[in-house]
Amino acid sequence: MNWVKFSERVVKWLTPILLLTVIWWLFNLPDVFLALMIFTAHRVDSIRIAVLTMIVLMPFVTIPATTGVLAVARKYESSSDAFSFFKFFLKYYRRDYLKSMMLGLINTLVLAICYISLQYYASLSTIIAILFYLLLFLIPFYFLVLYSFLVDQELKVKTYFSNSLFLFIIHPVNMLTMIANITVIALLFLVIFKPLLVILFPGLCTLIVMRYFKKSIDKEIENKNKQAAADNNSDKQQIKN
Repeated sequence: MNWVKFSERVVKWLTPILLLTVIWWLFNLPDVFLALMIFTAHRVDSIRIAVLTMIVLMPFVTIPATTGVLAVARKYESSSDAFSFFKFFLKYYRRDYLKSMMLGLINTLVLAICYISLQYYASLSTIIAILFYLLLFLIPFYFLVLYSFLVDQELKVKTYFSNSLFLFIIHPVNMLTMIANITVIALLFLVIFKPLLVILFPGLCTLIVMRYFKKSIDKEIENKNKQAAADNNSDKQQIKN
């Protein structure tokens, strides 16, 4: 085995993941401090306050940072040209902050409603409880696709929601593969070496989401082009007749 080439491939593979992760954590510093509070807290009340604060900050800190990193992942996946990850992140972070914040508020509200509903129904019906557990698991993935649309296309807010749902329905294999990949990687990191969840997971997760998002969108564009070509040929045939 040529170890030089192998090391070059590893570095090439790791570099974008690490850069995306660093940028994500840099713009999630409030959550970092709150996480440290949770791990060092000696009282349950302190932990609850820190967790609640993280949830409140999610639309204003975590979601805009995630959206910006997804924009960088999109650029990396669609272009072979070198570019500044940080400068590109700042461009989309500023451009989409208000929209991502608004969508993040909806995201947080939906998760909160599902969690409260789960607490209520858990003791009443096992089937309904399982349904809410499933929703709590799937909703973050749905919104990751929605944020991918945000950095990919300028649309009305309601169109982001309908297009994201459309993508899940029309391309279930891509979406389920994306979910499976992210889930398996998270579990592997958790079992093998927990710090990898901090060091690699944010960047790797955004790259996986964007890869399957782009794959699904490219397929849609290909299908539309084929349909347009078929319609054009049909029109030409009618003119000849």
